[in-house]
Amino acid sequence: MGLAALDMVRIEAGLIFAGYDFSDQTDPFEAGIGFTVPLKSKTDDFIGRDALIRRKENPRDKFVGLEIDAA
Repeated sequence: MGLAALDMVRIEAGLIFAGYDFSDQTDPFEAGIGFTVPLKSKTDDFIGRDALIRRKENPRDKFVGLEIDAA
């Protein structure tokens, strides 16, 4: 299998690749990994938390998957 085939399998599985599918300019909610951000925890306070809460409510972009029916 070549790298193109592996990339195709990765995309079909819905796996994202840091630095390729998203960068440090992409927030976790746009990249589909918002579950990694502890926003519900009252003890986990961090710089940028309020900005991420606002971004979660109104993301600029969002990764989506498409399923095409061949019939």
